[in-house]
Amino acid sequence: MKKVVALVIGSSLTFGIQADSEIAYNDSQNLATLDAPLSEDSVHEFSDGLYGGVGICLNHLSHDIKGIDPDTQNCTSIHDRKVNSFGGSLVMGYGKFMNKTLYLGGEVTLDIASNKSTNHQYLVKDDNNPHPYQAGVNGLVPSVAFRCGGRCYPMRALFYVKGGAALVRSKYQETDATLYRDNEQKMSKISPLIGVGMEKNICRNWNIRFEGDYKFQAKKTDKSIAKQTDAWFKTENRLKGGTIRLMTVRSF
Repeated sequence: MKKVVALVIGSSLTFGIQADSEIAYNDSQNLATLDAPLSEDSVHEFSDGLYGGVGICLNHLSHDIKGIDPDTQNCTSIHDRKVNSFGGSLVMGYGKFMNKTLYLGGEVTLDIASNKSTNHQYLVKDDNNPHPYQAGVNGLVPSVAFRCGGRCYPMRALFYVKGGAALVRSKYQETDATLYRDNEQKMSKISPLIGVGMEKNICRNWNIRFEGDYKFQAKKTDKSIAKQTDAWFKTENRLKGGTIRLMTVRSF
């Protein structure tokens, strides 16, 4: 009987020692896994390849229209308004990490906001008669841009700058048809843009992006002709401004 009891106690002690050794080994393996550096594959999972995104945008544009007398070169400020519009944004692009930090890519963005149109009137020097007009900005703005940035490992974020061009459109029209002919003037111009942004990785293949860009001034010159005198004057239609976006981006 004593031999049986001794055998049971000895087996229990041996099993306990083996279990403790196995638990300690597993803990050391888990710590080693947590402390291991990022692999090459995990680095390239961050916005590497084709991606698409959707979000919201806020546009702030400056729309300026001036009338210029061709004989005297006198300038009349017809329209000078700040236009704010809220809408949505879509983006599709391709990017790649050239090494563990440097990122290069290109993308197409479409901002979709409501068209802003206003009716006003202006006065010409030595003429007390008001001239009614309508001016507007098209809220559909496509753009293409090149991105260059670097990855910040502690923040799991990508900081970048971008440069490209956007298609901006606006219109101006004298609404009193008895005064002028050929008075509807539309502008559709390519405007250079620059921007900065940050893209933060929130989980595998999903990022949150915050960025802003500035579109340089686009300008078009037209002319309006008076019906009664055939006199004409030039109009300069100018448009510039910026956009900020908050987007969710997914890598494919």
